[in-house]
Amino acid sequence: MQDNNASASSVLFADFDLDLGDIGGPLFWLPPADTSLVTHYEVYLANDTAADWREHYATIPVGTTNLHIRAEKKLMTESTYLSHFVVYTRSSLVEQSTPSIHRIVDEFASVSNISFTDLDLDRDEIGGLVAWDSPAKTDLVEGKQFAGSVAGFGIGMI
Repeated sequence: MQDNNASASSVLFADFDLDLGDIGGPLFWLPPADTSLVTHYEVYLANDTAADWREHYATIPVGTTNLHIRAEKKLMTESTYLSHFVVYTRSSLVEQSTPSIHRIVDEFASVSNISFTDLDLDRDEIGGLVAWDSPAKTDLVEGKQFAGSVAGFGIGMI
């Protein structure tokens, strides 16, 4: 009898969703040296390295070693905080018992100390300077978008 080891390895994830508590971006892994018995990869988000609680995200066919995690994927569920990706290999018989693991780093960048002084003297019109402090970490920030709302009139891009 022979016990085969066919684990994915070197799982990597880059979070490009800069909202706190949300993730999104590419997930990569290396295939096992021998994929002859592997039919699929099972990708989960888990609450710890033991995957005591896990949420299935995708089933990926062998030959593919990456997956794009859609933006706005919430890390907080009703019952736990998802802190790890776990990637299992699957054969035609069963899912492997020990996954490859990657701890999620939730990237966060948001402006703070927003201020606005209305200098427009006309009724139902606004005009003036909007100021804010930039996020401390800006390496993933490509630009800034401003959206404003007036009570009762919704939100719009300005």
